[in-house]
Amino acid sequence: MYKSIFGLQLEIFFIIYLQLYHYMLKLQRTIVIFIYYIIGRGKLHGNNNENVKT
Repeated sequence: MYKSIFGLQLEIFFIIYLQLYHYMLKLQRTIVIFIYYIIGRGKLHGNNNENVKT
């Protein structure tokens, strides 16, 4: 009884872990793009303050 419940929990945990890992890979790529966007905005903002003000 206990063993089967533990096995089920392990399986569910493994599925959640795989989904999380897949999500984190997507998130990592998004974060990298976001950081590049912020850096690019920062350079733009440094060059001309009037155009970038929102």
